[in-house]
Amino acid sequence: MLAPLPVSLASIVGVVEVKIDWLAKLLCCPVVTALQFQGALVALAVCGGWLWAGSMRLRELRRLQKLQQRQLWSKSQDASSRLAQQDKSLQSQAADIPIPKVTLILPVKGLRDGSIQAWASHLSQQYGGDLEAVFVVDDRSDPAHAAAEAALRHSKGQAGRRCPIELPVPGQKSPVSAGIKAASSNSKYVLCLDDDVTLHPTAVSMLVAAAEDDPGAFMVTGYPFDIPPENVDLLTLCMLVYHLPLLIAFSVRQQTDFLYGGCMMFPLEPLQSGQYPFIQAWQDGGYSDDLTAASVCNQHGLQILCPSSAIFPQHLQGPTTIGQWWNYLRRQLYVLDTYASDKNRRTNHTMMLLHSWLSWGLVLPMTTVMLRSLLWLVQVVLLPTQSVWQGPGTSYAWLHMFHVESCPWSSISHATFALSFLLAACSLSWMTGVVLRLLQHLHHGHVTHFHKDRFPWGKVWLAMYVNNAVLPLCMLYTYVQPAVEWSGVTYRKHAGRVVRQASRHPERCGQALS
Repeated sequence: MLAPLPVSLASIVGVVEVKIDWLAKLLCCPVVTALQFQGALVALAVCGGWLWAGSMRLRELRRLQKLQQRQLWSKSQDASSRLAQQDKSLQSQAADIPIPKVTLILPVKGLRDGSIQAWASHLSQQYGGDLEAVFVVDDRSDPAHAAAEAALRHSKGQAGRRCPIELPVPGQKSPVSAGIKAASSNSKYVLCLDDDVTLHPTAVSMLVAAAEDDPGAFMVTGYPFDIPPENVDLLTLCMLVYHLPLLIAFSVRQQTDFLYGGCMMFPLEPLQSGQYPFIQAWQDGGYSDDLTAASVCNQHGLQILCPSSAIFPQHLQGPTTIGQWWNYLRRQLYVLDTYASDKNRRTNHTMMLLHSWLSWGLVLPMTTVMLRSLLWLVQVVLLPTQSVWQGPGTSYAWLHMFHVESCPWSSISHATFALSFLLAACSLSWMTGVVLRLLQHLHHGHVTHFHKDRFPWGKVWLAMYVNNAVLPLCMLYTYVQPAVEWSGVTYRKHAGRVVRQASRHPERCGQALS
């Protein structure tokens, strides 16, 4: 005979109460409390980094806005004759200073969404000096070869072009070193660019100005800022959030120890003369041009600059499959197990451990806080069933429900982490708004999709959780798995070196982001 409905419900509620009480006691243990306090420190550190990065970008935005206002004012008819005379004198002095020639090196493979648009931004730079472009392809069967030739023909027809453009087919290990060898000897700088990086019109001028203004600087770099498509899916956002913490290292100061391979500007003469072993290191089984170059700079004490204006929009394409996301994450982490020396190996492996620890140092407390919040929600629903809580009155039921009596430190750690997380979310949103305003200014307001409404923040933080939860596992798999595929090319690592094994030329290389 079946029990009456109220009796059955009471039995079910009783079982739920027991499970809730057991899990609540588990979440009250000192280990969970320590995890939440540690997670709060990580969240506050990231929050501070994003605020610092945003403030540096905001300072650059205000500097550029003031410079633009001064230029507009000096050109107005109301400008004084004295100011006009000073302006003419400065222009005369500037005319006597030769503007250095720059060679753009563009290693290309396959055609991605936005490649043609990115190449157009490279070839149409508003640069006062001579500009040379060298596209580097594996062979003429690659669809990028014909597309690059068409882009070059269009560029040669533009007014004001004063540069020869070559299209070598090197077939060498390192496309960057092949491009450097093909560069004109009278170029002062070579600027190595990824084919999916969109430059603002004065990017080359700003990079050259940064190098010329600091005689102690050896090279100049920048960093991308991912722009999601409309109605972006979760896995595409998982790729986007990977770059967000790394943006801090490229923002907080002009001098940095890091390099972004999508934008590296070197002086040409030291590379071609072999004064520093960049080309040798790249050809010695290289996989990551930027990590290799950063290692050489570190070994020889060479200074790297990252101007605040050197930030470039990188437009993500969706939707992304699980396989594409996994391959993307593996390619980002693969470089940390490549090295050219014991010191370089120790540095990279330390970064592997630190990256993994920080990832789970944020994910584990997030998990415990979400579980605790879920328990509270269930207990609120069950609150009318006073039999759950044995207390003198309803007011004490709330204390028992939130475990304020039994584990006060756990409640404090929970609240501390939640507040730290909220501050980090606000700082990320603010920094994103500043960066988008800076991008809008650098592109002279011609681009209309630099808006924060492209970022669904709830989904962004879910992607942050998913990506950081998987990252240590992917790190371990990448460490033990020697092979990885990048844009149709299979690479295999051995003792820190990387060997290129096979190549194919698909019509499209999809989400092959660097």
